[in-house]
Amino acid sequence: MQSKSRLVGLGSILVDEVFRVPHLPTRMGDVVASENYRVVGGGLNVLVAATRLGLSSAYLGAHGTGPNSDAIRSALNSEGIEILSLPREEKDSGSCLTLLEPDGTRTFVTAPGIESEPRLANLIETELQADDYVYISGYDLGYPIAGPVLGQFIDEYIREQKIIFDPGPLVADIPSPLLAEVLRRAEVTSCNISEYQYLLDAEFLTHVRRNLVVRNGSEGAAVITTAGPKQIPAPSVIAVDSTGAGDSHIGAMLSELAAGATLENAVYFANVCAAISVTRFGPAVGPTRSEVASSGLYET
Repeated sequence: MQSKSRLVGLGSILVDEVFRVPHLPTRMGDVVASENYRVVGGGLNVLVAATRLGLSSAYLGAHGTGPNSDAIRSALNSEGIEILSLPREEKDSGSCLTLLEPDGTRTFVTAPGIESEPRLANLIETELQADDYVYISGYDLGYPIAGPVLGQFIDEYIREQKIIFDPGPLVADIPSPLLAEVLRRAEVTSCNISEYQYLLDAEFLTHVRRNLVVRNGSEGAAVITTAGPKQIPAPSVIAVDSTGAGDSHIGAMLSELAAGATLENAVYFANVCAAISVTRFGPAVGPTRSEVASSGLYET
């Protein structure tokens, strides 16, 4: 299923340093990990999920010089994702310590790199297409350099394009005026239940002008539009790693929207793709369409 639309990712990409642990250590304590590995994650996850499902994708965020950046470019190239920006020489891309527990729960510590320092001059070197979907992460809006740069880019250079916004777990760190503006501009805001609760409690939901998707793991997702809310169920699976599940959900949803699906149908398909992703280890493990079809989880 092909579409003339394209997904342009502004969500920063970094390298995940994953430790599989029996449980989180106590403060000043220690645990022995059963496994440790490095994988590229962050904004890559959404792009991979969409690309594997047939939506052309490209990365416009910053990437640097060093082993992390080399790994990021290799991962993008291996998935056929176009890199729209040139490497920056000042520093390497960042990394994220990921503690993965047996039930699939993950805990993060992020060390930002060059991806948190985009330049407006670099962003505007690429001319966006009118039917592009532009993915924006709340992680980047909360960074002191990236937030203002992306805010200006959104305000001055995104016109016909559709913004897809994921507030992320650090949503409370986003300056209030910027958060309100992106919520107002976004075609779809996709958040998990904790992020939704923050938006509700902090009275930001009044700024959502279009569509809101609230992801809630095995419970599925709620689609909230002007017609009201609707709960979309998810299939039951045994999860081993929830890293990147929300990203897989967003990428899958976008692939369906670009192909002309309704938001409700796109979210149902995304629920299935996210369910498949949590049965696999790693952040960028969204399924292909053939894998969805053979999973037995997707009922048309």
